[in-house]
Amino acid sequence: MKLRDFFALTEYMPGQTLLYGQIGTDRTQIVPLSQLTFLTGQDEIALVAGNRPLTLDQVQTRTSQVSPNAILFCQVSQEPAKALLGFHQDDQGRLVLQ
Repeated sequence: MKLRDFFALTEYMPGQTLLYGQIGTDRTQIVPLSQLTFLTGQDEIALVAGNRPLTLDQVQTRTSQVSPNAILFCQVSQEPAKALLGFHQDDQGRLVLQ
């Protein structure tokens, strides 16, 4: 998913919405996404699992100087980062990326 598409799809959500990554296919197995890292140059950005989740506002601020065409990835385990395919909002209002 391109950075601009991600922000266009989440535009209606509050900036304080917390970001989590889904582990596997179980929608209840999630981990906080707490870091951003560049994978190859500035055209691939990974949201990386950690201890404390980032908010939508934090991600937008930290990527404000990055091309809107950059591709988003999600890394929730020791495996290589995977391209972000989609997301859903859970019953607690958290944004869960897949």
